[in-house]
Amino acid sequence: MQHIEAELAQVLHTGPFHLALRTALSVRGLPLQRVQHHLAHRGVKVGVTSLSYWQHGARRPQRAESLRAVEALEEVLRLPGDSLLRLLRAGDARADAERPAARSYRSLMEAAGAVERLLDAPGSPADGGLHTVGHQERVRIGPGREMQCRDSQHVVRAHRDGIDRYLAVYRGDPGRDPARVTVTARVNCRTGRVRRDREAGVLVAELLFDTRLRAGETYVFGAQVSAGAPRRGRADLALTGRHRSVHLVEQGVRPGLIGIDWDWG
Repeated sequence: MQHIEAELAQVLHTGPFHLALRTALSVRGLPLQRVQHHLAHRGVKVGVTSLSYWQHGARRPQRAESLRAVEALEEVLRLPGDSLLRLLRAGDARADAERPAARSYRSLMEAAGAVERLLDAPGSPADGGLHTVGHQERVRIGPGREMQCRDSQHVVRAHRDGIDRYLAVYRGDPGRDPARVTVTARVNCRTGRVRRDREAGVLVAELLFDTRLRAGETYVFGAQVSAGAPRRGRADLALTGRHRSVHLVEQGVRPGLIGIDWDWG
């Protein structure tokens, strides 16, 4: 018994809050329903679901009534006064210290001029001629909580003829030099011109397609152009380009079957 109490005292000292609460509940042998009853007897209303979230770290008590419930929990669980509340305050202070400064909307808008200057170059149309149909991103975060790389896959549809490129815009955190950012083209596109504005931390890169799109055609950066996804029947999908691939894009899918069938000949 002394060993168990020593373990509880240790976790009340080191935290975190949810582990201390869960340990105290286990040591006292009180189910959550019973704890809720004791709290209600003290005039504190808190749901069993909230108590469960607190002890597993899914949520933290923050509102005034929740903090009163934590204070009452210290009494119900026969814990030293302020022991759980102290862990909450320590956790909030640590989170504030580790949380990066938020970027204001105004700061984002300040970069608009730099983006326009980078786009205002020979061969860069004001209208890119593309609508985004789908976009997937994979971001890799380093041990220092910095972004190490970002992989993007796009599905686009041309709304006019002759489109053969996509302009990607990237802006880093304040103080980051865009010269340190490299752009690597993946499947079905090539890297064209890359322009940087060091002061604004902005980079604009051309991703060149393997073909020129006609209005209504879709393109996947990593597949091949098609004349549009057929809604019924069959249609040939041309296997062209150096990446030797085809794709289908279907929006507003109705009941039925859709897919790609191939004949090896």
